[in-house]
Amino acid sequence: MLPALPQPDDGRHDMGKVLHWEAERPLSWNCRCGSLLLHSLIFLLWSPVRHTAAAPPLPPRVAYFQPAPGEAPVRKVMPLVAVPDNLAAPPPHGSGGKEVRVDLGTIQLSFADDTRSEFPQVVQAQHGLLALLDREDRSLARYLLEAPDWQAREVVLDVSRYFAVLMSPPEKWRVFRDSARQNGIDLNRYQTAALFEAPFQICLKRAILARANADPKRSGAVTSARLAIAAAQPCGIEVLDVSFAGQ
Repeated sequence: MLPALPQPDDGRHDMGKVLHWEAERPLSWNCRCGSLLLHSLIFLLWSPVRHTAAAPPLPPRVAYFQPAPGEAPVRKVMPLVAVPDNLAAPPPHGSGGKEVRVDLGTIQLSFADDTRSEFPQVVQAQHGLLALLDREDRSLARYLLEAPDWQAREVVLDVSRYFAVLMSPPEKWRVFRDSARQNGIDLNRYQTAALFEAPFQICLKRAILARANADPKRSGAVTSARLAIAAAQPCGIEVLDVSFAGQ
């Protein structure tokens, strides 16, 4: 006769109870979803408050204006209008004189001493610039002097579209002397000039033409004109006298 098999001890019986108890108490699907939803809601409500409190204060709003690429402000250079260089006028009626012609491309201009120091005033009134030109290439400006302080500003600028009046010698003009001294510039290395746009060019031609027509010895093309700085005159220039071809 076989011996009786031993019965499970109390420990195993208790473990079965434990396992049986765990299996009998699973969380329902609705409970799990509700718990997850509740925790998510609490996290969402709490997180922005914590983030806002930790973030540094924003600086005051400042408006910055910056041109778009390719739209940076550029100083407008006005091309000279198509005014005939050989601007001419018939002689006064009944004078019997020859037609008078003015060609600023070939005429020689000279200036009397600016005893009243009106030169900067005239340049500013005529919307002009003062420049130190490259001696080897007078179409390039190396320095610009702009109103009202006439401080020299170093540049490399093509000025071929301006009407340039050479102001030689540079030491004759106080504004050039003062600027060169303040900025340590050797004027002998440059050609000093005043740069103007179309209205001044037209005005100067007409002033020379008027003076030439009033000359009893007028005889064709004007080859030279002697000018004076005069702020009260049209275009700030007074034509003192002129010379004609053949004289």
